[in-house]
Amino acid sequence: MEELKYPVGIQSFRKIRKEGFVYVDKTWCIPLLESGVFYFLGRPRRFGKSLLLSMLHEYYAGNPRRCPTTCADIRTTRATGRR
Repeated sequence: MEELKYPVGIQSFRKIRKEGFVYVDKTWCIPLLESGVFYFLGRPRRFGKSLLLSMLHEYYAGNPRRCPTTCADIRTTRATGRR
């Protein structure tokens, strides 16, 4: 069995995806955030707020040449509404 790599202290979505770390998919929240309502990210320290924002940055930057391996499946999720 392959050993899982946990991204302790890593806040870069791109680095996590490129280096094969474990990542809990949070793309389910994109439609919620796009609904036009304001949200307050009131979570305790070390709960992934910065990583969520890094994922959103990669998602909305969306340049395929810039992030071909980190954003391709996320753009597919956005287009189809499915994971």
